[in-house]
Amino acid sequence: MARPEMFEEAVPPRASPAMLLTISEVAAELRVDKRTVYRLLRSGELAVAVIRVGSSPRVRRVDLEAHLARLAADQDDLAQLQRERTRIILAAGQRRGRM
Repeated sequence: MARPEMFEEAVPPRASPAMLLTISEVAAELRVDKRTVYRLLRSGELAVAVIRVGSSPRVRRVDLEAHLARLAADQDDLAQLQRERTRIILAAGQRRGRM
């Protein structure tokens, strides 16, 4: 008697995203030119570790994703501060109008 698992089709493994990205791949993720990625790395604006594989620089995907998450959080914080500042200015203007 044949076992059922012998007749199941093999499901190819899902392609997982690369753990190490080339500079060109980082540029594609950020939608910028790869020269911009090099400039951002040199200036420290792109705060990720660079790993050399031979002579080729690579960036860990998780580092890039963490950096982008920090940028998004910073933008959220900035937007909150701007809303608070606007609220204070409007409240001050209303108080002056009542005097």
